[in-house]
Amino acid sequence: MARPVVPIQFWFWLLLASVDVSWACRYSVRDTGFVDLGHSSWRLELSAIASFPTQIQESLSRAVKQVSSDCNLEFQSKVESVPGSVPVLRLLDGDGRGLKVASGDELPRDDAGALRLVDSAFQSPMREQILAEALRAYAVVLLVEGSDAAANERARDAVKSAIANVTRLMPGMPKPVKVPPQLISLPLTAQSREAILLWSLGWDPQPTTDPRVAIVYGRGRRLGTSLEGPLITQTVLRERLVLIGQDCECDLDRAWLRGPLMAARWDRGMQDAAAKSLGFDPENPLIRAEVSRIVERGPQPGQ
Repeated sequence: MARPVVPIQFWFWLLLASVDVSWACRYSVRDTGFVDLGHSSWRLELSAIASFPTQIQESLSRAVKQVSSDCNLEFQSKVESVPGSVPVLRLLDGDGRGLKVASGDELPRDDAGALRLVDSAFQSPMREQILAEALRAYAVVLLVEGSDAAANERARDAVKSAIANVTRLMPGMPKPVKVPPQLISLPLTAQSREAILLWSLGWDPQPTTDPRVAIVYGRGRRLGTSLEGPLITQTVLRERLVLIGQDCECDLDRAWLRGPLMAARWDRGMQDAAAKSLGFDPENPLIRAEVSRIVERGPQPGQ
């Protein structure tokens, strides 16, 4: 008896399904943090009256174009209808939240000044340190100190204990990382210089009494919500840190993977270092599409 002919489309879809499964299983939650999901676009918006000098607008526009490939940045100018209004340059995130960057005489008068201003919006010592550690380590725990010294110490102890616990678990995780989570502290005295960092991670940049903590991974993405004051406990931090080492196809609420991305430049050197460390290129369009599908998928049955 002749064997039935199997349509070629059957083998095509079977192959596609097997590729999908093999790709999905090789990504950890940490891996997804290095993939640009297209959500974290930034916009510099200049609000000024119609007679505002066009050369300043043009300088800002040229500066934005120079750095746009490293930080998903766009420039937009808006005509202010109130006569005599002070011109203001704001940084806006994808949700429309804004933070003043410069106004009035603080605005640059030439191309060099415009480039310095735009660079300062996306570069700072603390952000460079966070990205460097996130590239080599499992994750970064950012402790933003408050004015209560005793509360700061309690939070620091909780973070250190959680890191020690997770470090013991790391070798048995689906995709082990050699370097354990790193604690980085932002003291009260330095917070005014890191206002954009704090704002971009979802906080009010103004100092607070209680300490605040965010877990940052990948290219500067915050995991879930931030923690403040009494909510900073060893148990909560340990549970969240463990999530980063899990397979991204696990029964995890995908909202945890859509935290805000800090405003920072992610250049070609960082991208190459990430690809070498991860074993795949997070900028590959096929990988971006697959990870986006996983992250955007809704809760699984029985979750």
